[in-house]
Amino acid sequence: MLKGRRKMGSAIAGLAIMAVVPLSAFAASYNSTFQVYSSSGFDGPARSYNGDITIKTYEKKVSSGTDKKDIKIELYRVRTFVDDYVGSVTHHRLADDTSTFTNVGAGSYYFHFSKSDDGVNVTGKVNMHD
Repeated sequence: MLKGRRKMGSAIAGLAIMAVVPLSAFAASYNSTFQVYSSSGFDGPARSYNGDITIKTYEKKVSSGTDKKDIKIELYRVRTFVDDYVGSVTHHRLADDTSTFTNVGAGSYYFHFSKSDDGVNVTGKVNMHD
């Protein structure tokens, strides 16, 4: 009877490990859409990363004209009282762009998207991963 329980416990533990591994791998990558229209911009959700962080913006559209000004993307590390500013990159409003923040270390981070106040609304998709 005890042998059967041990086998059952081992099988349950094995299934639990198999279920957790894909979820932790999935947590390292985040896909979303974005919409930015002003210099006040918006903050994306905080996510856990471990190491270099790569951000790719793609399938972007502007509300009017063919404005080629940039979108500013700032990276912040979440802290208890005041979040740490890590750095910023600029991405073209129309073309696909990829940037990497290197040696940021493990932790919870978020991106702040903004652009100049020129009346143009920019939408697109973004992928962030470590």
